[in-house]
Amino acid sequence: MFDRRTNISKDTHGQIRSVFGEVLFKTKISKNVRLEESPAYKETILTFAPKSPGAVEYKKLAAEVVQRVEESRVARHAEDAA
Repeated sequence: MFDRRTNISKDTHGQIRSVFGEVLFKTKISKNVRLEESPAYKETILTFAPKSPGAVEYKKLAAEVVQRVEESRVARHAEDAA
């Protein structure tokens, strides 16, 4: 999880970005209490605190994954058609 308050998180993110570049997803999952609490209640963040920042970020990440998969699928079909 990304903690925007700490230099170590910012430095680590910068290093990861320099290695993976554009392959790295843009969405960051920020550290927050609700994300830390949800496993103790044996719930996902989406059921435990669906409006929390963590849940919103995970939904955003999921949308980003779906978009990337769709773009890849479309590109593959375009190559196959050519």
